[in-house]
Order: sequence, then structure tokens, then C-alpha cells
Amino acid sequence: MRDFQVAIVGAGVIGCAIARELAKYKIGVVVFEAGSDCFHDRRA
Repeated sequence: MRDFQVAIVGAGVIGCAIARELAKYKIGVVVFEAGSDCFHDRRA
């Protein structure tokens, strides 16, 4: 099992942006999303 320093709940625009920024600094990040589709594109 991997160790993470930060857990982000919600893979929306802000959650993904924060995860990306932290990853740039080699900080272990895990993102949890309640839905099965992180993009929530309802046009399809």
C-alpha cells in the first residue's frame, strides 16, 4: 500500500488543480470522487 501526504475529496476542477500542483512538488496525493465519472459531462 502506498503512503499519501494529502487526501483530496472531490475530483472537480479545484480538486484536480490542487492535486496537480501538489504533485509538481512530489507530494503524495490521492483523490476521492463519489461519482464514477470525474468530468460530469451530461451532454453525452
